[in-house]
Amino acid sequence: MVLGLHLHHGHGHKLNARVPGTLSHAVGTLSLDEIKPAKIRDGGYQIVFRGDVPPHHQVHLLLGNSDRYFIDITGGYAFGKHKHRASHLSQLLDVMDRGSFWGRKIPVRVAIYSGGRMLIETLSPPRFIECPLEPLRRVGIEEIGAVHGLRYTGKHDASGETEKEAKDAKEKENKVAVPEKTGSILSHAINGKYFFVFGGMFETDPNRRGFDCTTYVGAAGGLEDGKGQGGTGETVAVALGGKSCEMEHKHPHDIERFFAEHSTGTYVMWSHGHVVFVKQGFVHEFTDRVSRNHGYQKTKVKHWLTVGKHHKQTFSIREVQL
Repeated sequence: MVLGLHLHHGHGHKLNARVPGTLSHAVGTLSLDEIKPAKIRDGGYQIVFRGDVPPHHQVHLLLGNSDRYFIDITGGYAFGKHKHRASHLSQLLDVMDRGSFWGRKIPVRVAIYSGGRMLIETLSPPRFIECPLEPLRRVGIEEIGAVHGLRYTGKHDASGETEKEAKDAKEKENKVAVPEKTGSILSHAINGKYFFVFGGMFETDPNRRGFDCTTYVGAAGGLEDGKGQGGTGETVAVALGGKSCEMEHKHPHDIERFFAEHSTGTYVMWSHGHVVFVKQGFVHEFTDRVSRNHGYQKTKVKHWLTVGKHHKQTFSIREVQL
């Protein structure tokens, strides 16, 4: 019998009571330090418990309000330079996925187990963990575009503006409080999923689930962990292996003519302050031109060139093989 617990939806036990039991060892309550975020390469989180653990007993890290969602951290959660840090993080993310905890702040406890049963007197008071935003399970130009609710997460993209207008907008931005972050990027695959990250750490702010123009092109093109996404449109085009089309700094009528003659294939196209994909005659982009809440836009090239001030801009094109 597991003491002081009540069945929770028939799949586990709800952690809503702490009733003393008779233990074979003098074991006290465990404690859990405040959980802090860490670099993904260092285990994603700093998780430290304190207390004495008898030999041949296990320590479970319990997520949420049920003991159904747990990982075994006997000996400590591996982070920093620990050789098992990737394994523990993988297990933790798997539990978050099974519990649908993405993007939530949830209670976390630790307890000692013996023979598959919790020693209830060891159950720690709760701490809280900020779970990563829901990851993407597939990447690609249309695959990312099909995901509902992805936001535009960067600074003003200057789409459809002249160089002078973009410069004036940037100067105006600099006079007010503007988030220092640029667009969210996607991690390498972890458990077959791609996570929104920034600075090597998981994004947890729901307003950061999405991309700016450059990080969309990079992520959709398969560049992991922000590779090639820290510069201009040309930077990401080069990182994607873009081949010259003899189309550098061309006016819109030249662009329209080019795509009339090249209606198939995939291209990276950029202007001052903005970069997009063109695939099968459609522009695919992340932009704040329509709404920051719905960053992805798909538009026929001919129409796109008439939007805003595009007709006053110049564009460069590189062909890519994805």
